Amino acid sequence: MSGIGLINATGQAAVAGSLHTLVVQSTSFCNLDCTYCYLPDRRSLRLLSGAVARACAESIAQ
Repeated sequence: MSGIGLINATGQAAVAGSLHTLVVQSTSFCNLDCTYCYLPDRRSLRLLSGAVARACAESIAQ
């Protein structure tokens, strides 16, 4: 194994196990209809509820 460690966007050593990026998918709707798309419910019009978004934000803040 090489001696190369994890480096974050600022060029500093990254802490293993720490959160660097969080992506919250508020909807899976997409109108592109690509044949290779991996999203099984991409035509669903359901949205992330405000309550779930708040709970997610509160969990991250802890």
